[in-house]
Amino acid sequence: MDYEQSLILDNGAHSMKIGYSTSNTAKIIPNTIFKSKTDKKRVYIADELEECSDRSSLYFSLPFERGYLVNWDIQLQIWNRIFGKNCFDVDYQKCRLVLTDPNDIARAFSDDNTEEIIFENFCFHSLLKTSAPSCAAQSHCSIENPCCIIIDSGHSFTHIVPYVQGRIAMKGVLRMDIGGKALTNQLKDWISYRQLNVSDETYVINCCKEDVCFVSTNFQEDLKNWRSKRLEYLLPDFVTLMRGEIFNQKSSTLLSSQRFGGTQKLSLGVERFALPELLFNPNDVEIGQMGIIEAITTCLSRFPKEIQLLMAENIVLIGGNSLFTGYLERM
Repeated sequence: MDYEQSLILDNGAHSMKIGYSTSNTAKIIPNTIFKSKTDKKRVYIADELEECSDRSSLYFSLPFERGYLVNWDIQLQIWNRIFGKNCFDVDYQKCRLVLTDPNDIARAFSDDNTEEIIFENFCFHSLLKTSAPSCAAQSHCSIENPCCIIIDSGHSFTHIVPYVQGRIAMKGVLRMDIGGKALTNQLKDWISYRQLNVSDETYVINCCKEDVCFVSTNFQEDLKNWRSKRLEYLLPDFVTLMRGEIFNQKSSTLLSSQRFGGTQKLSLGVERFALPELLFNPNDVEIGQMGIIEAITTCLSRFPKEIQLLMAENIVLIGGNSLFTGYLERM
């Protein structure tokens, strides 16, 4: 029997990135089960969300809580969907699974039942369980520089993970309890307090965050000139507009033609760059955690100077928050 297929699944708390090793691209699929307030009888599993016509005030059932996989019934429903014939149509006996677990960085946090559950339910030919930082380190450690630091800023946590000779150096690993989920919740609070009650609109505001926020490379200067950063964001009505968008001349023309006559708008200025700033200064909103820069400095301080220099020359950014405009430049 020929075992040529390898399916790679980055099983994140917010979304899964999945694809075959022979493909250059991966699908990004919500790691969630949804219900809509307008159709409570229908359950949308993972990518079925695309079939939902009204994504306002969605109900979420999540396999992860506070960054840990705790709801296996939900996770198995999602995996059954994406491995099934309507999605990847996996031939388990001829397929190897590479699974990344966000908690596999430290075995103490990893679920020891994962292997047993996967083989009992799916019968893959073989399984490799690892972490996203370890995969990234394999690509960035070399003979010339066998050291690196992986900064993995995802949905629930931000991890600082150092590697020496391609192996994780546990004494330098740091975890901060701030990630994309905390940012989305904070943006909901700010908007609800200042403009419009969006406390139940997690999906909509998460999209807004992704569309308008950026990391400031000079926070004090941007704060002085915040009015120049201000923009308006059209909220979706799920009739004429399925996802929010930045208000521009094209939007203005459509509004004047009454196509978006009932669409609500948010005015966002300081929030655009103050929100991602929490990754660097979480104490600004009384989150008792060190920021990313402080965490990197703390991590480096735990190694000899010659190792510090090698690590500082090879810092790798991964995770959803690394997609913020300006994030790389700020580092």
